[in-house]
Amino acid sequence: MVMTNVVKKETLRKVQLETLNTLKNVLAKSFGPFGSNTIIYKNGGLPRYTKDGHTILSSLMFSGDIERSVHSDILEETSTQAKKVGDSTTSITILSALIFEKLAKLEASNNIPPKDLEEAFKNVTTKIKKEILKHAKTTTVEDMYKIALISTNNNEDFANEIKHVYNEYGNDVYIDVKASVNGTTYLKELNGMILDCGTLDPIFTNNPETNSCDILSPKIYKFIDPIDDMEMGQLLDTIISDNIIKPMSNKKPVIPTIIMAPKISRDFSRTIDTIMDFLARSSNSNKGYFNIITNITSADMEQYEDICTMCGCRDIKKYIDPKVYEMDVKNGNAATVKNVHKFAGTAEMVSSDINKSKFINPAAMYNEDGSYSDLYKNRLEWLENQVKKLEIEGNNTIDIYNVKKRLNSFKGKMVEIYVGGITVADRDQARDLMEDAVLNCRSASKNGFGFGANYEGLRAADIVSTYETNSELENNIACEIFNAYKEISKILYLSVVNNEDEVREIIDLSIVSNDGPMNIRTKKWDGSVLSSIDTDICTIDTISKIVTIMATANQFLMSNINNNIY
Repeated sequence: MVMTNVVKKETLRKVQLETLNTLKNVLAKSFGPFGSNTIIYKNGGLPRYTKDGHTILSSLMFSGDIERSVHSDILEETSTQAKKVGDSTTSITILSALIFEKLAKLEASNNIPPKDLEEAFKNVTTKIKKEILKHAKTTTVEDMYKIALISTNNNEDFANEIKHVYNEYGNDVYIDVKASVNGTTYLKELNGMILDCGTLDPIFTNNPETNSCDILSPKIYKFIDPIDDMEMGQLLDTIISDNIIKPMSNKKPVIPTIIMAPKISRDFSRTIDTIMDFLARSSNSNKGYFNIITNITSADMEQYEDICTMCGCRDIKKYIDPKVYEMDVKNGNAATVKNVHKFAGTAEMVSSDINKSKFINPAAMYNEDGSYSDLYKNRLEWLENQVKKLEIEGNNTIDIYNVKKRLNSFKGKMVEIYVGGITVADRDQARDLMEDAVLNCRSASKNGFGFGANYEGLRAADIVSTYETNSELENNIACEIFNAYKEISKILYLSVVNNEDEVREIIDLSIVSNDGPMNIRTKKWDGSVLSSIDTDICTIDTISKIVTIMATANQFLMSNINNNIY
């Protein structure tokens, strides 16, 4: 028998399914309001008690290469979901296992080419997402309370805390969740603006409690083009050298510096590797004077421009026409190695983690006496008028939200909720719940809300399964997705109703109900089980990625021949 690192398709499918079912069974223990905590223990640390699906999934371990690859796929794809709308890891994992099993059988029995299967699955899920979006509604403060109540497993204290913030600051307030160091839960209001992209690399982190890079009164340089040629690289080198390397060499105070750019290529800089290597070897206490915020194009560019304007940053850009460049240099409008520092803005503080950056008290927002500047008031008035105009014209929820979000960011409405607890384990468990609720409410403010407990996916899959425009393959896929949603609903309701016939009746009634799924706490259809509409959108998107990449693979290559235990 020839030994290779190749695992054939039949064995691959079997192990993939076994792994997915293992993940499903582990996470199902924490599923729904009546799910229980999992105790996670790591050598040398305190045990952690949590129902948080992503935390549990992250702590699972497997021995085989195929098992580890399946686990990694689920973990990677659900990470994005967790950042967007809170934790739906458990639902995604259970549904992925259920749908993958059906899809694998469908593929095997009909000998469907992988490309056809992938395309049909994509078509069906696109239709399901469109159906889900039809039911999006604009949130009120009371809706936020209900969403928070579901997300925190009926924790009324946390739901009321979130409701209070939305009552006080409006539906578009930006809430951040952090761990309290004094055991109590409290709020901290900040005047600042948020950019939805963060630091280039964790080596810039100087605040281990928040995993962020916090810099006081930095010089902020705004490159509007990628730093990927000699001219841009020379400007970057001038900034780093003048602000950091030369002062360090002369034992003088460095100038705190932040570089913002769509992209940075280190090939065109002589200094960036030097400073990053130095930071990589430095302790946290010896950082906090340099940060790079990149991948700007992934953020809301209008908010980005607002932030830069309020910080007083001027554009550092490339030029195609030499004559235009010469004219701008003459008028002081083009950055050169001699004047680049005049293009810097500043703020009281800039705090960046991997996902976002907060600009506290941007310099051009205020006059010297602390009153708002004319620049700020004029742009604020324009944005408020834009919101009124869109509301009068009856534009859709997302259009209005985008301008409201920009307006709210411009106003600098930011609230940090510091979550406490009697012990570290209590605090971390509470923070998991609060963070899920805040992310779900933030998403609901942006995209609208619908019913929770996977109801919107269930209803949409039911509708799509009856589409006359579906091909036979798409019909089969839509039916299997619908059956998977019914199965996950069954798992949820069996936690409180120990009768399968009664559960099937509950699911059937829920599908046709205008009040969404049954509230399993009250056993009533009271319309209180709410969630961001984007929860179900992201869920079906994530499942589509997981299932199709696995179902369209026809063999597996091991990392080592000796690891081929299959």
